[in-house]
Amino acid sequence: MIGRGSFGEVYKCDGKAVKLVRLKSWEDVASVVKEMNVLQRQLKGCIRYHGKLITKGKHICYSLYMDLADGDLRKFAAPPGADKQLLHAVYNLHSNNILHMDIKPENILVRGNHIFLCDFGLSTMVGELNRDNYVVSRWYRAPEIYFCKARRLKYTKAMDCWSVGCVLYEIKHRKPLNRKMSYVFNIEDPMIRKLTIFSRFKRWSIAQCLNIDEPNVVNNSIELNDFYKSYYNENPAKLKVLQHAQTIYNKKGDLDKALLQSILLMDNIADYDLKDKNFHEFVKYI
Repeated sequence: MIGRGSFGEVYKCDGKAVKLVRLKSWEDVASVVKEMNVLQRQLKGCIRYHGKLITKGKHICYSLYMDLADGDLRKFAAPPGADKQLLHAVYNLHSNNILHMDIKPENILVRGNHIFLCDFGLSTMVGELNRDNYVVSRWYRAPEIYFCKARRLKYTKAMDCWSVGCVLYEIKHRKPLNRKMSYVFNIEDPMIRKLTIFSRFKRWSIAQCLNIDEPNVVNNSIELNDFYKSYYNENPAKLKVLQHAQTIYNKKGDLDKALLQSILLMDNIADYDLKDKNFHEFVKYI
């Protein structure tokens, strides 16, 4: 084993990094959906994805094949230009309405002079409905998450921006910014200071850091490429489920649930024997 992600272990196999996620619960299934939702887009600055393998044993296991890196920023020094690379990688996520929600040195891989974001098992979509507020590792957690009194809250790009500021500080000074969780800092670097402003309304966006235009709002509809159009033409019953997933999103704005249905449609849903009423509520239409 070469590492561990939010929902699985990472191994080296045939020159690739393989993340194994065993589907033991609803959370495990959701993490695979979220990870695949990002990886399949092959976004610049995110680790390159090479496909999946599904095996059956005591639990169904998803093996996600990705490029192998030298290590992560917790173990390796940041290469020259890592700060700009990180900003562009997060900008590409935000341009696609994706929030990483766990940006930290362990989730930033180093290969030569390049860095890559990884571990998207906690990612979500901009505008997604409220979820439990346990995400984002402690030292990189924005104040609006850390001080939230409610059980649930809504996530924004500003929360990723806070985490980026913390990582940039750590790259520059070789120590965590907020180890004591005090949220009281004396930061000289103007950009890091603006990324870690306490108020999320005043905090700089990644686009402001790069001095480029804010990304356009992306339509969150589930679009089909030619392969999937052909697949659903041959499987009209599954097309109805995809349409139902889109209806869930249109009515409730819950794209995570819509993605769950649409992605799992590509596999045999009968294989998923999870004793979770929420899971079966989502797949009962299949």
